[in-house]
Amino acid sequence: MTSLRAALLGMLCAPAALCCPAPARAQESGATTLYVQTVPVLEGVGFVVGGRTFTTDARGRALVLGPAPGLAERIEIPDMEIEPGVRARFSRRKEGKYLFDLLYRVRMSFRDLAGRPIDASRVTSITLKGSHGVRKTLKPGRAQWLQGARVVPFSGGYRRKRLTWVVEKAIVDGTNVVNRGQQSFLPAGTRNVRVELLFYPAHVSARDALFKFPLGSHVRIEYPNGRVERHALDQDAEVTLPSLARGEYRVSVEAPGISFERPLSLSREQTVELEVLSYLDLGLSFGVLISVALGLLLVGRPHLARAPRRLSSHLSHAVEQRVGIARRRLGRSRPRAQPPKNTRSRRRDRLGGPPTWRDSTWHAAIAALVVGLLVVLLFGRDPSVGALLAVFMFLLYLPLSYGTNRALHDSRSGVPEKTEQMGGRQREDGLRTPPSRRDR
Repeated sequence: MTSLRAALLGMLCAPAALCCPAPARAQESGATTLYVQTVPVLEGVGFVVGGRTFTTDARGRALVLGPAPGLAERIEIPDMEIEPGVRARFSRRKEGKYLFDLLYRVRMSFRDLAGRPIDASRVTSITLKGSHGVRKTLKPGRAQWLQGARVVPFSGGYRRKRLTWVVEKAIVDGTNVVNRGQQSFLPAGTRNVRVELLFYPAHVSARDALFKFPLGSHVRIEYPNGRVERHALDQDAEVTLPSLARGEYRVSVEAPGISFERPLSLSREQTVELEVLSYLDLGLSFGVLISVALGLLLVGRPHLARAPRRLSSHLSHAVEQRVGIARRRLGRSRPRAQPPKNTRSRRRDRLGGPPTWRDSTWHAAIAALVVGLLVVLLFGRDPSVGALLAVFMFLLYLPLSYGTNRALHDSRSGVPEKTEQMGGRQREDGLRTPPSRRDR
């Protein structure tokens, strides 16, 4: 009777022992049963021992059966996606409880300040820093797993704490295009993260340095990472670049002439005007400088212009003396008839006279016409631009031409009376040359 009661009592207590296992270890036939509890409560997490997997229930509990010595160290806990976009990763074992971190699948998209989308392929890398002190550098373009929660000690136990991530860097074309720590997000609450990048538009135009007419075919931009791009200019020599990353650039224009590279610090929307020293500017500048220098030289030193005239007068005196001697020897001395003035002599007399505004007007008009034709035919500009430039050149050349001619004429005609008197005395001496012994 006693043995029968013991058998019935054992049969009734066996199911209760299975449902309520002891919290410690129970050894039977060389095996050990380990009671596990996940924090936070996670259902479906697998604990693997010797190829067997033990899964937690809805309360995050499970019985793990394995070899007696060191069962806790033999347990393998792989990462497991407990729901779409959420992954549990074992962190540590504390006071018999198994603590887990939660990772969330996050996708990133990029916009500029105006809300326009930016291709993720332009972003070289992005650096994030979590509130738990971990910093990660990611390659955009695909989904990323970020830790969004962890377990921290709390009064009376443990609890789950959400993590915040901030954007520290976003590298585009070799420069950072975000302000550090200005943008943040919670992976546990936001799966699609939109990052705002500092992109600005830039309007570039090319103009002639002196006359400000459009000039150039392409604009050359060197990016902060050293990459160089060429952008074609429109008919007004302008181009708008809608999305340039914040940073330091170098800009130049391709045009007939001399253009200088200009630094561009892009931190807001900017308009850049590039100047070109065209061949027209260079020729005009050199012409003006040479004319001014020549005029100053002749006005300040008139003897330079008189030197050839003095030399020619001495030569003519010497020639007249020899001719007079020869005529006296032959006895055929007779007055020379003045030859009639032909067209060439009249032209020489007119050119040797004082300058007039009429001649200067013709010279300035011809020079202005040549410049206008060069601008239209050689540089391909609008005829209105060529006409405007021709009028400007006419107004510039007219006083310059007259002043230069006046200075040259004054310097040549301003021979001192003393020089004329000396020349007359020399002529008289030549006529009074005594005959030689042979003539006697």
